[in-house]
Formats: sequence, C-alpha cells, structure tokens
Amino acid sequence: MDEESTPNGAGARPSRTRDRFRGLAIAFGLVGLLCSWWSAAVLMLLASKVLVVTSHLDGYRPATFTVVRPVHRKEQMRRAGQASVGRRIYAEGTIEGRDEELDLEAYLETRPGLQEELEREVRPGQELPALYNPDVPNTVVARALYPRRDFEVFWMSRRRAMWRVAYLPWAVALSLGLLATAVARSGAGVKLGIASMVFVLAGWLLVGQDVFTR
Repeated sequence: MDEESTPNGAGARPSRTRDRFRGLAIAFGLVGLLCSWWSAAVLMLLASKVLVVTSHLDGYRPATFTVVRPVHRKEQMRRAGQASVGRRIYAEGTIEGRDEELDLEAYLETRPGLQEELEREVRPGQELPALYNPDVPNTVVARALYPRRDFEVFWMSRRRAMWRVAYLPWAVALSLGLLATAVARSGAGVKLGIASMVFVLAGWLLVGQDVFTR
C-alpha cells in the first residue's frame, strides 16, 4: 500500500506546485494589468509636457514675457481616472509680438487662492523673464517657461522620474508574472501580460498627439 502511494504523492507535489505558481501568475498578471492602467494615467498626465519640452530643449532662449492679463482659473481635471477640480495660475501675454501663455506658479512665493490676490502680485504690463521656444507644438503650454538656472537638468530629471513612476511597477509585476508562468507552464500570465500592454499603448497614442502635432 505504501509503495503504491509514494509515486502518487511524488507526482502530486509537482502538480500542486504548478497550481500555486499558476495562481501567482494570474495574480501578478492582474496586478500588472492595474499597473499598466496606472502607467497610462501617468503618461497622459505628465508625459505630454515633459516629452515636448525635453525634445525641444536646444531651442529655448532667454526672452521677456509681457503680461496682458493674469488668470486664476479652476479647471476640471482627471487624476488616476477620477474627476477633480484643480487650479491653474497663469498669464496671457506676448513674447516677441506673439500671443502666448506662461504658467506663473514658479514666479510666485505664495499660491494665491483668488483672482484678486493674483492681480495684486502680477499686474498687466509687468515684464517677466522667461525661456522661449516658438517651435514647440502648441498642444501644451510649454513655449514659454520659467528660466531655471538648471533648466536642462531639471527637465531631464523630470523625464527620468516620470519613466520610473510610470513603468517600474508595471515592469516588476510583468516580470514576476512571466517568471511564475514559466514555472507553472501556463499561458495565463502571458495573456494577461499582453492585455496589460493595451493601456500603455493607449496612453502613448494620446501622448503622441501632443508631442508630434503642431
């Protein structure tokens, strides 16, 4: 009796191990699917401006922005799939005779809560130093930017940070899912991994419209 049960027990152990890893593959695949949704959200929120600026760094030059109207406006925003109300503080004005917009938050010591507070700090006719590149696509507000001393270093570091935030969780979950799939000899992890790429590609398609459209 014992002699017959031993082979059966030995054969059951690898089967149970594969079942466990199959479960892990599915779990990591689902986590990867959620992380890919996060990657797409980060790309849509951050990548447009960051990629536009970093792909046009060489063209920025010192310029003077003349304020026509400071604006404090509430805007409907979407963060991580949820609607929220954000505030945008900027100025409408001109640079080299062209109508442009300039985000003002980097110029202000405090963040004004009302239009009247902003108008006390920034007035029509006021001239602000800026870095300007008229060749930047007009899909994001990035033609005129605050003239940071470490301008190139700042924007390149933002791009590297964006890649880490957007892709590291997804890459880790995808790698663990594929590893568990290989041990389990199951295609579930591969299928979920392929499915997770849909959100990432969708994010890139939306970002590409901003980066490559003038």
